Amino acid sequence: MDKKQSTDTDTPTNENNPTFVSAIWKLTIAPIAIIIISLTVMVLSQISRNELTLVRILPIILGAIILTTAIIMLTRSLIKRLRGINALLPLLGESQFSEVRKALAPSINKSIKRNTASEVDQIERSLLDLSHKMEHQDENIDFHNKEIERMSLFDSLTGLVNRHLFLYETQNDLLDVQDNKRENIVAVIFLDLDKFKRINDSLGHQVGDLLLKKMGKRLRKATQKIGMVGRPGGDEFSILLRNIRSVRQLNTLCEKLQKLISQPIMLADTSIVVSCSIGIAASVSNSTKATDLVRHAEIAMYKAKDAGGGTYRLFTPSMASEAQDSLLLESDIRRAFTEKEFTLYLQPKVDTDNKIQSFESLVRWDHPKKGLLAPGLFIAAMESMGFISQLDDWILETSCRQLKILMEHYPGLSIAVNISSTRFSEESFVNFLQSCIEKYGIEPEHLELEITETMLMENMATATTILNKIKQMGIKIAIDDFGTGYSSLSYLKDLSVDTIKIDQAFIRDIPENEKDMQICSVIIYLAKQLKYKVVAEGVETKEQMDFLVASDCDLMQGYLFSKPIPAHKVLLMLETERLMNNSVPTKHSSFEDFQPAEPTEKSSYSTSD
Repeated sequence: MDKKQSTDTDTPTNENNPTFVSAIWKLTIAPIAIIIISLTVMVLSQISRNELTLVRILPIILGAIILTTAIIMLTRSLIKRLRGINALLPLLGESQFSEVRKALAPSINKSIKRNTASEVDQIERSLLDLSHKMEHQDENIDFHNKEIERMSLFDSLTGLVNRHLFLYETQNDLLDVQDNKRENIVAVIFLDLDKFKRINDSLGHQVGDLLLKKMGKRLRKATQKIGMVGRPGGDEFSILLRNIRSVRQLNTLCEKLQKLISQPIMLADTSIVVSCSIGIAASVSNSTKATDLVRHAEIAMYKAKDAGGGTYRLFTPSMASEAQDSLLLESDIRRAFTEKEFTLYLQPKVDTDNKIQSFESLVRWDHPKKGLLAPGLFIAAMESMGFISQLDDWILETSCRQLKILMEHYPGLSIAVNISSTRFSEESFVNFLQSCIEKYGIEPEHLELEITETMLMENMATATTILNKIKQMGIKIAIDDFGTGYSSLSYLKDLSVDTIKIDQAFIRDIPENEKDMQICSVIIYLAKQLKYKVVAEGVETKEQMDFLVASDCDLMQGYLFSKPIPAHKVLLMLETERLMNNSVPTKHSSFEDFQPAEPTEKSSYSTSD
């Protein structure tokens, strides 16, 4: 016998309930016994006085009968009501509140009409109140249970399904295909808004949340007939396509989604236009799992984002292996920081007399298995994985330490450090910069920060504020890769900068390309008029150097003078230059002693070496 059956069997019925036996005794048997005893005493008293006659006894007997009958009827009525109340109690446990109130209504209405309230009436009214309170409590519990269920399955911001429910629905669709219950293919679209962080940073997170809500509604309305929209998190959306019959349809759909996303949205009295990166994955076998399908779509989305955003990519198996390589690279990068595998390299900048005036800090990764790696092989990965700020801090602090050493022997030298847009825009950057200067006791005017014009133009107001703080510290500012970004001349007059670096793209084809020569001449002339220094990078031939010297360029940097060398060899290079009496280095000069084994790829932290 199971527990439930045992419980049902052991539950006493109303007829055998000790509570009702006690009530019968108190309300029926006891009063009747008292009456019988009283009659007996009265009869015996009459007999003792010899006054026993029928006339005397009959009224007593009739009165006793009437009284006993009244007691019995009243008691039966009370017991019936009590048994009725007892029978209603289990209904409360079963949440049958309307049935309880329906059963109590006649009795309560009668007591209201009588305008009286006996103890049983009070019990019935208390039971009625209890039914209302329990029903209200059940409603609250039901509401909270539904809310918990909603929170576990739906996104709280947009109301779209979350990752868990999305995977569940996707798996069900895949099972239907495997069981031949449907002919359509199962496909997943993974969508990420491009540069969404800029909206949060410039307009605030409330506006960003509002954008996500409106974008969710827009996607749900557009795809409600062909699939289900979810929000895995952040600025990402996923779409489960249920009415697609061929992969070719996906291209058309993604193009429509691109146009849909790019339509302006009014937020905080501002018209905002965003683009998106889309990844698509379709089931190709009966063994495909929902988690794999969604992961493949996400991998394809990151491929679209790597391509510059605003486009879409269809997943291919090769993408999975690349993603695996990326995961291994991330693990290697984490180890590289822990094991201190990064090395500081410096590349000199020389004046028109071929004398070293400053250096640019560059970085190399001394990989234990792959050897010396140039930045071009890992910087992009570090940016996408979120390590770039950590690397920036390492380069900046190491450069300050190296500058302290150089200043003790060559006090006129300076070092330039490239700063990524990610680190430059972080609130903690200025404080970290100040702490490095104080820690190593360097003179701020001998430290220069190189930033790209594209970085400045992304958020001009914020960039100007940060630049002013840096300039107040006495640190110099250089605009790197000038001419390759927005190339807007209007911002130059408002920025507190000291140096303009001509990108090597304009130097490479000199003197063969007449247009490049004219562009360089104009940049140098403009910089001179604005009292900026000019640095030309990527100088590799004597003809390029002669042109720049003739154009009055202040400093030059490139393989003609020196490749980047390990920081610990810089003092030896400077001492050799002094001994050479500032002679022009050639490929036969002793500078060759400082050229380390370099990767064939010429690239630096932000530009080519």
